This record gives sequence, structure tokens and C-alpha cells, in this order.
Amino acid sequence: RRLKSLLTIGAILWVIAVAAVFVLPSQMHNLIYPLAVVIGAANTLVMVRRLDGVRSAYPVMCSDF
Repeated sequence: RRLKSLLTIGAILWVIAVAAVFVLPSQMHNLIYPLAVVIGAANTLVMVRRLDGVRSAYPVMCSDF
């Protein structure tokens, strides 16, 4: 349940940040740097969910994690 909420939070953050990049006026170009941090955090949350799914699907191959 916790991992599903991480995936949901990451996906919502990613969608909001990417939408903000598209509607960002050219005068506010310095906001791209904080948005990049938000996108990176969202990608990390989604990747945690993906890696856990792989680890549970292939427990023998992923025993090093």
C-alpha cells in the first residue's frame, strides 16, 4: 500500500511539473531549475515502485538488492 501511494505521488508530481514547464512564460525561465528538481524527485518515487515490482517478480535474480 505504501509503495502504491509513492507511485501515485510521484506520478502526480511529474504531471504537474511537466505541465508547468509547458505553460511557463519565457520571463520566468529561472523556475525551470526548481521544476527539474521536482521532476527528479517524482522520477525517483516512480523508480522505487518499479524496482520493488521487479524485485518481487524475480526474487532469485534480484537477491543482491
